[in-house]
Amino acid sequence: MVVTGDWPGGKLELDVWPPARSSAAATLEWRRNGRTIAERLSVDEQAQPADSPNHLHLTITSNEPWQPLVTEDWNEVEPHPTRRLAAKYRLWWSTRSRISLRTPKARVIFFARPKNGLSPSP
Repeated sequence: MVVTGDWPGGKLELDVWPPARSSAAATLEWRRNGRTIAERLSVDEQAQPADSPNHLHLTITSNEPWQPLVTEDWNEVEPHPTRRLAAKYRLWWSTRSRISLRTPKARVIFFARPKNGLSPSP
């Protein structure tokens, strides 16, 4: 992902999507790869939706509020000289089991044959 000085600042929100989910039990994993360059802005990364994430939501906020970019005599837009971001994200699906493999305790339930033959006794 690249944000250049041609962005006038403020807040920028976007989503990063992984390839198709490999199975219903797969969970989203992600990381930023390599070196990240971020100047005069902040990046908030959140896996969404919270209960079962399927993408990464990024909120990029500049240190200065939104303001129009300066134009020169030929109406050329002058980019902001120092605001920039360069980041590479990798998203994938993990099929590692997050379920405990402990053996549950055995439960024994006794039923007595009721006189009416319909329901078990407590």
